[in-house]
Amino acid sequence: VNLERFDASRLQHRLAHASAKDPALTREIASRLGDGFTLQVGAYANRTNAERRRRWLAQNHSFAALGEPIVLQRTDNRGMRLYLVQVGHFTTKRDAKAAQLRTGIGGIVTIASVDANSG
Repeated sequence: VNLERFDASRLQHRLAHASAKDPALTREIASRLGDGFTLQVGAYANRTNAERRRRWLAQNHSFAALGEPIVLQRTDNRGMRLYLVQVGHFTTKRDAKAAQLRTGIGGIVTIASVDANSG
């Protein structure tokens, strides 16, 4: 990885994030930066179960303010696939914890992923 290009790219993302007016765009840019925190509300061995949870969250109006939930594919330390369901993007851990308590969504507060695309 060319670190100069990486740093320049991060700078451009930060500038875009600071000037964005649209909340959806702000969340998208922030998730690509990998900065901040998110709520992980499920980890499944089966993608179908992860998608079911994602759809439930997306359709439940109580969680609409958290943004669009996503499913990320990861591999655990044994080489097994896991499908993580995450929702929300928060600047601070405190903000994430407050949203978690306010919505009663449960799960865990975790660092937001640089890879915000569904896996």
